[in-house]
Amino acid sequence: FFVTSDGIKLNGWYIEQKEQIEQKEQIDKIEQKSSDIEESKPKTLIIFHGNGGNISYSLELIKLFYEMKLNIFTIDYRGYGNSAGFPTERGTYIDALASWDYLINEKNTKPEDIIIYGKSLGGSIAAYLAANRNPSALIIDSTFTSIKDIGSQLYPYLPVKKFFKFNYDTEKYLKSTTCPVIVIHSRDDEYIPFSHGLKLYETAKGHKCFLEIEGDHNSCFLKSIVTFKKGIKSFIYTN
Repeated sequence: FFVTSDGIKLNGWYIEQKEQIEQKEQIDKIEQKSSDIEESKPKTLIIFHGNGGNISYSLELIKLFYEMKLNIFTIDYRGYGNSAGFPTERGTYIDALASWDYLINEKNTKPEDIIIYGKSLGGSIAAYLAANRNPSALIIDSTFTSIKDIGSQLYPYLPVKKFFKFNYDTEKYLKSTTCPVIVIHSRDDEYIPFSHGLKLYETAKGHKCFLEIEGDHNSCFLKSIVTFKKGIKSFIYTN
């Protein structure tokens, strides 16, 4: 558990590469300088899950990224899973910033060694964090341009934008993001249209790529696991 700037206790899992743990144990034994381990330290991936789940829903995803030789840090937003508090848009952003600070201050992770991943709603939170910090890269998976845009598409004849109390404006955050970005989306996504992924890709600045996968919103990762793994691995290790 760790605590946010506004005092909310959050649940998180930090999973280190086995080789890194063994290196630390060796250093403790031979009293080697800590700077000697930095060169071989793997990058760390922050995972932000979607609206309908918690960190336990990401086990297959965690396994896949761990196999890519990444340390993993995934959290439950306030009001989700075992985290305290009540979920709000502003609160989830504070939670994201707290996860970054935890890695920097408690795990001695450098900003250039942090990759941010977000699925669905988590993609918007990930984009917010990337816009306000300076990560190595950003991965946006099956994410909307904004909640209000989704509402307008579902109810085109109603002034829905006036009634939403939250927005999660992913497109806005991407405009302020300077790190490399990969956008992942499926044409079969029944919740978030493929056009949202294309728009986010168009909005992203600097080095970027688009990875098209297959399957519906919740199963696309497993259905396209080979394409997913190959595309992300190539993106991560060329940036």
